[in-house]
Amino acid sequence: MECGKKLVSTASLKLNNTFRYMNCSLRSFTPVVPMAGALFAASTIVHGADVSTNSVPSTNTPPVRIDLDDEVDHTGWFVRLGARASSGLKVSLQDRKASPSIVPGQYDNGFVHPDISGSSATTWNWGYSSASQVQGGNIVMTRLDGAPRTGTSDYPSKSLEGGQGVVGIEMARFDFRKREAKFGFELGYSYADMKVQSQATTSGTVTYISDAYSLGGISAPPAPYSGSYGGPGQLISLNPVSAAPVTASATASVSSQLRAEFHDIRIGPWIDLPWTSRFSIAFSAGYSTIYGRGVLNLAESVSIANGAIPNPTFPTGRFSRTQFLPGVYLQLRLEYRFTPLIGVYVGGEVQHNTGLTVDAGDRAARFDLGSTYGGVAGVSLNF
Repeated sequence: MECGKKLVSTASLKLNNTFRYMNCSLRSFTPVVPMAGALFAASTIVHGADVSTNSVPSTNTPPVRIDLDDEVDHTGWFVRLGARASSGLKVSLQDRKASPSIVPGQYDNGFVHPDISGSSATTWNWGYSSASQVQGGNIVMTRLDGAPRTGTSDYPSKSLEGGQGVVGIEMARFDFRKREAKFGFELGYSYADMKVQSQATTSGTVTYISDAYSLGGISAPPAPYSGSYGGPGQLISLNPVSAAPVTASATASVSSQLRAEFHDIRIGPWIDLPWTSRFSIAFSAGYSTIYGRGVLNLAESVSIANGAIPNPTFPTGRFSRTQFLPGVYLQLRLEYRFTPLIGVYVGGEVQHNTGLTVDAGDRAARFDLGSTYGGVAGVSLNF
């Protein structure tokens, strides 16, 4: 019992000496002793260590180092914002009109063929397109053979540049190289557009055919009209009165502008593998659907040197089409984190989607995405 009292008395005496020193110091100096030093002194006294009244605990405490791998409170959501560029888009203005083979009785503005009866004099298997073809009790059918065409125009491979935004969430973590790798899902959107234009000309020689078929004294049905092989129908002569073919030189020209907009929506999993506390390698893959809108502005004409031959007409104007283009994507990124919440990234990707076709009669604008290759760069924000 006496031993216990002596121990308490000794501790009390040491605490009193320490507080006396601290009071003296406070009257003479601006306080510089950190709370950690005071607590250290008190702890030392209570445990029986000898503390001299002429010594002051050190004020040099080591700096606290924050490791990016330390746990940071966040929701698991993140956003990536940046630029995206890709190449490999194939664009063409296609000529889909096959080289015509000369078929007896087939014309640019109608047809006259034998019918089921087998008659060699008359037929109800005929048709025409314009009231102007009815001339003096006859139906006049015409055909222009050998008209020059510019053919299909293939443009150089086009690149697409635009912006990209991705939002995602972390779903799980697992050990990787003594660090924590992350796994989750993401939803992304990007936009890009392009435009090309061209003009092409070619020349050749045309032959103009004009055949007149007798109506047999009856009135022609209103145009446009199309009879059938099986009939029955209105009969006309099967044997035409043919004018002499006329030949002349001709020049064909095509002026076109092709434009397209691509809205790319992606969804899929991602994985982030840390390499150091700041660097990581990330992969994303999944389903991509592009909402594509294609526009074709087209002007096509054939100019014939002989004024007696009418110039043919072609579909001219503005044609457009919208369509969803499904596909898949794979992306690799290198990411650097300045803090646990802010970083930058750069990467590459490959994507495959179906193509978009805009029809314009015998012409068509084709935007063939196929497999495209590109790069991305931007900032990442974790919440």
